[in-house]
Amino acid sequence: MAGKSKKINGKIAQEAAAMGLAGIAAGAEDLQDAQDVAQMSRAALASGQSNIARAEGALAASATMAELSDIVGVAGELDLAQGAEALSAAQEIESHSDVVAALSSEDLDRGMELGAIAGQIAVASEIVYGLQMPELAAFLRAKSDRLHSIAVDAVYRFSATRALSAAIMETSNQIGVLGANEMLEGFARQEASEAASAASDELAETGIGLAIQGEAELYIADELRDAVVGLVAEGVSDVAGGAEAIGVAKTLNDVSQ
Repeated sequence: MAGKSKKINGKIAQEAAAMGLAGIAAGAEDLQDAQDVAQMSRAALASGQSNIARAEGALAASATMAELSDIVGVAGELDLAQGAEALSAAQEIESHSDVVAALSSEDLDRGMELGAIAGQIAVASEIVYGLQMPELAAFLRAKSDRLHSIAVDAVYRFSATRALSAAIMETSNQIGVLGANEMLEGFARQEASEAASAASDELAETGIGLAIQGEAELYIADELRDAVVGLVAEGVSDVAGGAEAIGVAKTLNDVSQ
C-alpha cells in the first residue's frame, strides 16, 4: 500500500514539475513580450513627443507668416493708394500744363496780330506824313510804336508761358513715374503677402497633421505601457506559479522516495 502511494506521489510530482516548468516558460515569454512592447511604447512616446514639438514649431511659424502677410498686405494697399493718388495728381498737373500751353499760343497769336497792326499803322503814318499832316503822322507813329511794344511783350510772354508749360509737364511726368513705381511696389507687396499667406496655410496644415499624429502616437504609447504592465503582472504570476508548482513537485518527490 505504501509503495503504491509513493508511486502516485511520484507521478503527481512529475506532473507538477512539468506544469511548473511550463508556467516559468510562459512567464519568461510574457516578460520578453513585455520588454518588446515596452520598447515599442518608448519609441511611440519619443516619436509622439517629437511630432508634437514639430507641430508647435510649424504652428508658430504659420502664425509668424500670417502676421507678416498682414503687414506686407497693408503696406501694399498703402502703396497702391499712394500710387493712384500720385497718378491722379500727375493727370491734373498735365491738364494745367495744357491750359498754360493754350494761353501761350494765344499770347503768340495776339502778339503777331498786334505786330501786324503796328506795321500797318506805321505805313499809314508815313503816308499821312507825305500828305503834309505831321501831327497826325506823329500820333500814328506813337500808336504804332506802342502797339509794337505790346506785340513784343506778348511774344516774350509766349516764350515764358511755353517754358512754364514745359516745366509743368516735366513735373507731371516725374510725379507720374513716382506714382507708377508706387503701384508696382504695391502689386509686388500684394504678391508677397499672398505668398506668405499661402505658406502660413501650408505650415498650419502641416502643424495640425503633426499634432494629430503626435497625439495618436502618445495614445498608442499609453496603451502599450498599460499592456506592458499587464504582461509583466501575468509573467510574474506565471513564473511564481511555476516555481510554486516545482516546489510542490520537489516535496512530493521527496515524500515518494
